Amino acid sequence: MTPQVITVSREELKSLIDGLSDNELEAVRHYIQSIHPSDNPVASPLEDVPVDDEPVTDDDLSAIEESDADIAAGRVVSMEELRRAYGA
Repeated sequence: MTPQVITVSREELKSLIDGLSDNELEAVRHYIQSIHPSDNPVASPLEDVPVDDEPVTDDDLSAIEESDADIAAGRVVSMEELRRAYGA
């Protein structure tokens, strides 16, 4: 089977980025840094860590659904709140 080639233009990505909220931009920045370890010294050592190939269990799926519901309901804590609470 021949792998599918996906082509995306820089203009298309720029257009998508322009429509993101500040929180979404932060998530995208973290993702891009994670795939460019040379830009992120913390990610470099993680390159050699094996991929987690364990199957997702029913308990895993339940936990994911629960966390999605918490996020949707606004039951979240910001990093600033954590830092204030724990002095980090």
